Amino acid sequence: MAKQVDVIEKVAKQFAFIDLVPEWEIEIRELRIERVNQALQIAAKYFPEKDVMNVYFALIGKSIVANETLKALGNEKIPVDVIIKEFLRIFPFEIPTERGVMVINATERSLYAILRELEKFGYIDIKGNKVRKIREL
Repeated sequence: MAKQVDVIEKVAKQFAFIDLVPEWEIEIRELRIERVNQALQIAAKYFPEKDVMNVYFALIGKSIVANETLKALGNEKIPVDVIIKEFLRIFPFEIPTERGVMVINATERSLYAILRELEKFGYIDIKGNKVRKIREL
């Protein structure tokens, strides 16, 4: 263990300083807006407001895109690439709110991730590269 940090730089060829501050990583896998609101109210007690707000808007955006995806499916089977292309064409979404306009944008990769999450939680079924809605959020 080194007692004099300035001497290390002269002797060592490689060195690293490690900050031993605990970090937390929490993944919220929820697509329903009511549940997102509940989770973030709890998180607000423990985490900085800026971090909570960034996560909040990301989760709300994901929830809105998931809801719109289910609405777009209706009762039809639609090819995955058609859904992706149509959503990419209409992005960004602009949603008026009490505090201004919320803008939601997504990438092809994030849309695929949302579809996979919807499938994992039993909202849609993907077979033969076609998507079919099973139930609503």
